Amino acid sequence: MPYFQNKVTFENLTQKIRIIIIPISLFLFLMYLTNCSAEDEKKEKRCQQARRILQLCLLINERDSRFCDSQTAGVYNSCGTFL
Repeated sequence: MPYFQNKVTFENLTQKIRIIIIPISLFLFLMYLTNCSAEDEKKEKRCQQARRILQLCLLINERDSRFCDSQTAGVYNSCGTFL
């Protein structure tokens, strides 16, 4: 096999780079799209958890909200609204 058949040319190099870069860029784009929905799901889970903690506090303290101020603030912080 002659030496010149294995010679790397600029065209071969750019073609190999394209073969590598295109799948990586598609993968990163899909990860970006997935991450957006994952953030919404995480926010919803945090909100649900904050509401459960508030309900548990109210249950323990016989619906007296004076003792659950920090839990109420957690719901405001996680959900953006009250109950």
